[in-house]
Amino acid sequence: EALRVKGVGPKLSESIGLWLQFEEQKRSEPLRMVASLRHDAEGKWWTITLCGTIAWRNWGKRAGGRDGPGMDKWETLNSASEALAWAVHA
Repeated sequence: EALRVKGVGPKLSESIGLWLQFEEQKRSEPLRMVASLRHDAEGKWWTITLCGTIAWRNWGKRAGGRDGPGMDKWETLNSASEALAWAVHA
């Protein structure tokens, strides 16, 4: 009862759709982390991982020397080389 969702807005719906697309593509394409940063002074972290034509950017705060929960963003591009170019310039 407490977890019942009455509706999902367009932004959340799009994000869930991209996550599902990424999860599906992981079944046939290898994951490739292309960037990672841990910034202890600012207490932040981020990574960019590629899976075929999808780039996954994940970032968050650090606490106690560990990565805390993060935010996710997926970009769907036309080719794996375009995804890599996007990741390099993100």
